[in-house]
Amino acid sequence: MTENTHTSPAFSGTMMTLGYHDLGQNGAFSEGLLIVAHHVRLPRESVKAHFGKGRPIGSIVKDREADPARRAALQRARKHLSSVAADSPEAMSALTRLRLSKGLSQSELADICETQQSYIAKIEKSKVDLRAGTIRRLATALGVSCDEIIEATGKSDE
Repeated sequence: MTENTHTSPAFSGTMMTLGYHDLGQNGAFSEGLLIVAHHVRLPRESVKAHFGKGRPIGSIVKDREADPARRAALQRARKHLSSVAADSPEAMSALTRLRLSKGLSQSELADICETQQSYIAKIEKSKVDLRAGTIRRLATALGVSCDEIIEATGKSDE
């Protein structure tokens, strides 16, 4: 493990590398996932609530995916996440693992299935009963059978 310390008038903190997973080479670069812990200590007067100045995560991801290299990196990261989660079934739903194994975000799957991202999120959390058309669209989008979708959503003969 390595530590880098950064000090400024606004804050002092330590960032500790907890791990690195190499995703491979991309041209002149190596890509990977860096897991860090960042401890900060702020003067009380500098800590203020943050209202209305952020951007929705979907907007940030959309900007990143506009660059083909970043889009490919995000797809590889999603695929890797699904393979890591396969060892811990409780970490995410089977449908989420299926989606990630195809390198798709919830928004991308929603676009393919002609529905909303929020509906995909509800399906992945087993919060809705699926209709036959939705099952067919999911199966087609994910390249699996309707039976696999039913099994992945846990909706078979409850």
